[in-house]
Amino acid sequence: MPRIGARMFRLLVLAILIAAGSAATAAQRSAAPTAKLPKATLADFLRDGDHQLAGTLPSGISSNLVAVRIDTTDTATKQFVPATAGQAFSVRLTARLRAGQTVDVKYFANGEWSEWSDAVQVQARAKSDLLYSYDDDDNPFEVSTFLAASMDQFAASEALKAAGLDVPGSSNSASTPNVSVNTRLHMTAGFDMAYRIAGHAHSERQVWIFSRAIYAVRSGEELCTQVSTGQFPCIARLAGADALPQISRIIEDAKSFETISGVRVDLTTLQAESLTPVKVYVSGQIGALLLEGAARAKNQLFLGPGLRIPDGAFKETRVESGLGYSQVFETQPGPRWKVHAFFAFPIAGAVRGFAEIRTDADLPHFRTISMFTVLGVHYEIGDLMKR
Repeated sequence: MPRIGARMFRLLVLAILIAAGSAATAAQRSAAPTAKLPKATLADFLRDGDHQLAGTLPSGISSNLVAVRIDTTDTATKQFVPATAGQAFSVRLTARLRAGQTVDVKYFANGEWSEWSDAVQVQARAKSDLLYSYDDDDNPFEVSTFLAASMDQFAASEALKAAGLDVPGSSNSASTPNVSVNTRLHMTAGFDMAYRIAGHAHSERQVWIFSRAIYAVRSGEELCTQVSTGQFPCIARLAGADALPQISRIIEDAKSFETISGVRVDLTTLQAESLTPVKVYVSGQIGALLLEGAARAKNQLFLGPGLRIPDGAFKETRVESGLGYSQVFETQPGPRWKVHAFFAFPIAGAVRGFAEIRTDADLPHFRTISMFTVLGVHYEIGDLMKR
């Protein structure tokens, strides 16, 4: 019995030691920190306008849930089910990326989330992209109204007659109308509307559809009562609310109505890295001139290239030239060479001034020529609404 008791005692002590060792090992395991999942790798070729991310999961890891964070802001974090091919994955975002933003991702695997990947910055798609404006309101719809004083400074007699003006002389022949200089002011008002159907505010390439309505009082009605005050300085001083009654009066008393609609396609940018980049575009326009008492409308067409300033103090300044057709000139309706120059400049807030010159000449002899000048202001209705 003593020998059996001693053996049992030794076995009991051995069992206690083994149990203690196992417990210590388990305690050490539970105390040791859990190894974090390695980071995913995000592709670094993100460009403005992209709406898809691509990356790579660590070797041996698979995941069916990815979180995407914009500008390291948790409130801008969204979860997506990725498309995977081996370790590569891709996700389609619900909103397009904009240049200057940062993007990072993490994935869910083995019951936990990985660390955030290294952030990648979204780059401009082209050198001409104006990074300082990407946070601005990117509304594709633009509408403005304008008020101006206009002059048919140099025109063939048939053009003056078509515009409802007195013709100072008779034609020398049926094919060679007299030319007259006319500096009488006519009041003009109207609306400009445009909608961008492709691209965004600072895309290298954009496609716009636009329409313009122009009302003119051919009687030479004046807006200002001060005899010594010129029309343009008076117009320039009108605030948005003060201009509305004048615009309404011109529309009500208009002796002519002109409409122009078309498509503009921005192609590329010149001096992209300068303070005043210029976009090259091509435009096609069609319209009609309706005169009081006329039997029918005078149709007109235009197709040609142009240059415009997309942003800055002289935003929407442009010049375009090309071939066209105009029934205002009965003897030489086409083909005609048309040049349109539009200079815009700031006045105050949503009120901007502009000077516009249109030249129209028949080809190839330049026998019927007209030049039309406009000085006025236009009001960005969207900006006025914000105020």
